[in-house]
Amino acid sequence: MVMAPVIRGKKGEHLGIYEDLKSEGFVRVKINDVVYPLDEFPGLNKNQKHDISAIVDRLKLQKDDDNRSRLSESIDTALNLSDGLVQIEVLDEESEVLLFSSNFSCSQCGYSVTELEPRMFSFNNPFGACEKCDGLGVIQYFDQNKLISDNSATINEGAIKGWNRRNRFYFHQLKCLAKHYDFDLDTPWKSYSEEIQNILLWGSKDKINFSKSFRSGSKIVRQHRFEGIIPNTDRRFKETDSEFIRNELAKMLSDSHCDACGGSRLKKESRNIFINETPIQNITNQKISDALSFFQNIKLEGAKATIAEKILKEIKERLTFLEDVGLNYLTLDRGAGTLSGGEAQRIRLASQIGSGLVGVTYVLDEPSIGLHQRDNERLIKTLYHLKSLGNTVIVVEHDEEAIRCADHIIDIGPGAGKHGGEICAQGKLTDILKSKESMTAAYLSGERKIDFPKTAKKPDKFIEIVDAYENNLQHVTVRIPIGVFTCITGVSGSGKSSLINQTLMPMSSFLLNKANLNKEIKCKQIQGLEHL
Repeated sequence: MVMAPVIRGKKGEHLGIYEDLKSEGFVRVKINDVVYPLDEFPGLNKNQKHDISAIVDRLKLQKDDDNRSRLSESIDTALNLSDGLVQIEVLDEESEVLLFSSNFSCSQCGYSVTELEPRMFSFNNPFGACEKCDGLGVIQYFDQNKLISDNSATINEGAIKGWNRRNRFYFHQLKCLAKHYDFDLDTPWKSYSEEIQNILLWGSKDKINFSKSFRSGSKIVRQHRFEGIIPNTDRRFKETDSEFIRNELAKMLSDSHCDACGGSRLKKESRNIFINETPIQNITNQKISDALSFFQNIKLEGAKATIAEKILKEIKERLTFLEDVGLNYLTLDRGAGTLSGGEAQRIRLASQIGSGLVGVTYVLDEPSIGLHQRDNERLIKTLYHLKSLGNTVIVVEHDEEAIRCADHIIDIGPGAGKHGGEICAQGKLTDILKSKESMTAAYLSGERKIDFPKTAKKPDKFIEIVDAYENNLQHVTVRIPIGVFTCITGVSGSGKSSLINQTLMPMSSFLLNKANLNKEIKCKQIQGLEHL
């Protein structure tokens, strides 16, 4: 039996449905699991919920039955009548009603998505971007640590930026608030209870008397809730027309992951697309090596395997190219602004390999920057692959391994500035090594070398970074000696830049130079900065 569910769980007498079905020629209707001839449409209690389905057709199907075309027409009729829904009831001993939908929606709860298309998965497109953070993955908020410049200072001493004695209006509010909740403005901020700190930062539930008397005898009577320092600052930032005030308030902003999209930058509908029960944002959060492993081990069957065959081949090839140029440690959702020059150049190199162009001249400026020697070999193999396709590869490079692997070397020198600008040697490696003018040849042959001091200075002061967990760092604690030459090394992606550039440098700049912190520093504490 093919039915069109026209009413689902709605209160009312639904007399209009009876008239509509009668005018369209239907003769039977199923109301609350009971089938009635349409002429015997029962009276319904308007205060109860009802289910009403128009019976479109009843038919018996057998193998190679001509009724299949009739079934198709009946389903079309039901879909048109009930906005994309159709019920199929199998009339046997165990009668079961199956509900189907032709829309991109759940037939039970009604949750729907638009038709899937590429722009849904691009955070640069309004159709795919998270509506709260506009596809940025981060939201800005006024940071308590920046508003309270020194938690050991008192409010009278100016602990709260912009709420000191110079600003009479706001300072009067703080005095009235202190009188109402009985706390002292000469108490250090850190000594206030959590309740008082929350009232100051986020506002009060009680109405506060903000009345003020003047020497002239006049009086202003005001009684309202205290807005709170953070809501007040946020409102002023959004409403002000002064560029100066906006820039000053912006210094107290920090970034955090968007709580709506979790930093994935995609809207809810896009995040609810799964590949083999894995959300698409979970795949882009993985390292390139892990994402490649996921697609290599994916199991699809039937029509899904046929549809995905060419797509999977392209994805695996592109991820393999990125791995071959030594970028296997990057995640697919890594922001372009956080990449080093060498990483960005190698990404462009991988895209060129994927294009399969022939007869092109590629010019690269020190592509080995930031690469550990372990990854250098893979980069050189990639350059050889580009050459084998029929392209010309020109590399500006200082790396010894790259120089030794080149088919042709041009050495410019002999010195720098006015002492350079001449061709010292060119040809194969054997030709370069014969040159007496080439500084490069002298180091390649071992004739010249760098001398190192035999004894090292013993430090007595250290900077200690405690429990750092930025990016790839696994809650590490590091002691860095002061007054000596310290080298932070390791394979690409091991966390060197995360430890120094994203943990030590911004925190020391903040504590020593009062520089702005634009994001949370992921470490417990940094000790020893007082020695600098």
